[in-house]
Amino acid sequence: MAQALSVRRTLQAKSVFLSDMFAPNMLYGLTIRGTSAHAEIDSITVPDLPRDISCLRADDIPGENSVRVFSDSAPLLTERIVRYAGEPLAILTGPSLGRLIHIAAQIDVQYRDLEVVTDAWNAPASSVVADRTRVRGDVDRVMRSADRQVVGSYITGIQDHLYSEPAGAYAVRDDKGIVTVFSPSQWPHHVRQTVATMLGIPEQRCRVRSTESGVHLDGKLWYPSVVAAHAALAAVHTGKPVKLIYTREEDFRFSPKGMSVKVDCTTGLDAEGNPIASDITATVNLGAYPLFTDEILSRIAAALVFQYQSPVCRVRVRAVTTNLPPLNACGGLGTSHALFAVETHASRLTEITESAPPQWKQQQLLRKGNRPLIGDLLSTDLDANGLLERVAGESDFNRKHAAFELQKKRRSSFRDLLDPPRGIGIAFGHQVSGFLGRGEEEIGSEVRVRLEKDGSGELVCGSVTEGESMRTLWKQNLVSLLNVAEGDIQLKEPDTAYTTNGGPAVLSRNIAVIHRTIETACNAIKKKRFRTPLPIEMTRSFRPARSVSWDPQTLEGSPYGPVSFAAAVVEVEVSPVSYEARVRGVWLAVDAGRILQREQAKRVLERGIFHALSWSGIEELSIPAQGLSRADYHRYQHARLPAVCPVWIDFLGDSEKAQPRGIGDLPLACVPAAFAAAVTQATGRYVDQIPCTADTLHDYLEEATEES
Repeated sequence: MAQALSVRRTLQAKSVFLSDMFAPNMLYGLTIRGTSAHAEIDSITVPDLPRDISCLRADDIPGENSVRVFSDSAPLLTERIVRYAGEPLAILTGPSLGRLIHIAAQIDVQYRDLEVVTDAWNAPASSVVADRTRVRGDVDRVMRSADRQVVGSYITGIQDHLYSEPAGAYAVRDDKGIVTVFSPSQWPHHVRQTVATMLGIPEQRCRVRSTESGVHLDGKLWYPSVVAAHAALAAVHTGKPVKLIYTREEDFRFSPKGMSVKVDCTTGLDAEGNPIASDITATVNLGAYPLFTDEILSRIAAALVFQYQSPVCRVRVRAVTTNLPPLNACGGLGTSHALFAVETHASRLTEITESAPPQWKQQQLLRKGNRPLIGDLLSTDLDANGLLERVAGESDFNRKHAAFELQKKRRSSFRDLLDPPRGIGIAFGHQVSGFLGRGEEEIGSEVRVRLEKDGSGELVCGSVTEGESMRTLWKQNLVSLLNVAEGDIQLKEPDTAYTTNGGPAVLSRNIAVIHRTIETACNAIKKKRFRTPLPIEMTRSFRPARSVSWDPQTLEGSPYGPVSFAAAVVEVEVSPVSYEARVRGVWLAVDAGRILQREQAKRVLERGIFHALSWSGIEELSIPAQGLSRADYHRYQHARLPAVCPVWIDFLGDSEKAQPRGIGDLPLACVPAAFAAAVTQATGRYVDQIPCTADTLHDYLEEATEES
């Protein structure tokens, strides 16, 4: 039903798409970019411009030249130092995009080259912008006494977000001096704050209207604020509407990407094969400008030590800057990267100790009363609803794993095989919904509910949704709690002129934070309804529990909000000719509290599984110092999964009494590690990085052949 409503809105021209916006006197914007990876600008020579063409640089910004995300910031237009190839230097505006492209080719920029850093794993100390450690016990002493040590390094690669419409913005200033920006942002109020600060005007004089963002994969979290600021600066300077929208190729080559993470794990085992000590170091490549640093490092550190028992443990997380585009926001903000390392390392431990993977995980997962290195005592078992048992049983994991393992041991060479060998892997994962610690309090997400005299209702919330399904769920709160007919509920589109600040649409906040806040507002009206005359209006903001406290600098306290869990099994077969891994099936069991719309939840998870498999086996993106090329763009665009595989999904722990929790990032938390474990069994070569493409497997297997 929700999808039908979304299609109907598009057919009725009620959906606002940025690329369709036009005005008779509209100008176009074009971004002039640096071509050096790291250099000081000596000079910029601009040809004589016609009267209808403008070139705006950092000196033309009347307010603050930065976009701020919590305590981090990055420049809107670089002033003197270029820190990555493609960094915005200036904005050209004019009535013809073709003329702008012609003039841009005549702009000459002279540089003085500086040292370039692209290898985050061997970066100099000056590139480390954050380094945090948490320790329990004497790790070095216990590690020396271990019967054996298992060492592994795990790398998760850079991701492109591949959202529906390229980045862009449309800006106009009216006769009253109000600046209106149309932006496909996940965080409209952040766009308003950035634009107002850049122009040096009160936020009340800046209005941001949301356009259709489509499936954004967290790629439109903060960067739309940068593009909106560029368009708004041009609109104010020229006095005319300005549309600045990237081409698909420009967006791919120069927009921010998802981070890359390397995790080094050393586990000490006793004589029985039980872990007695863990030493873990995670290095995060955040590109040229680190944003969301505290949140990312906190999530990675917490995820690395949250799931499995380790009496003695040390975890260290480091953030490194390189001369690559900003690398930060992506699914889970680091949790999925950490869990790939944790679960892949766990698969190695089960192989070394010759244990059955599901049973090993069930034995080693933290239980009620255990205390992880980061966080409070657990009030319940992590796998309280038997996710591992359910997914293993449904996939026939134990029988298949034993059979595939026997086949692997009997064959002499992978290249000599006639039939594609198979493998199967299992992984456990979790998702923390909303920002950690008191982060939600800092954002101050707000909703307003009003019950009118005629029994109708109004819901005001500025949080962006990908479609109508979430908005329908929000309306259901008014239907069930206030007895308002769904047709009598007015829900305004996100517009900072009259909707509340709902915060960013990320980390499943729309279900775990906004939905609960709407319930709180409805319950407050319900209590007053028969004691106070209508209309009644209630405004509520989300507040974390008082027990939630977190210091991201020391990694101390309890950072967790609502936590969801999942277990996944992936079965693959690998071609001995093309080295392609074909997924034969995916099984996913989820514990996310109350499921409000079962079919819609399955669609979200199916999309997440596809995204996770694509990241695991196809989306190889290596950014050189000179930046991505046109050839990189065309090569990346043709990546496709070899075939659509059967998917089985089940929900456990679903009850009316449970609070709904987020599910959107769960496939990313466990499917990649299950995929890697399956490919490892099929090929007999230990897979320790994703994406694991056909080329990667070929190199792995050739290396193994040479070693043997």
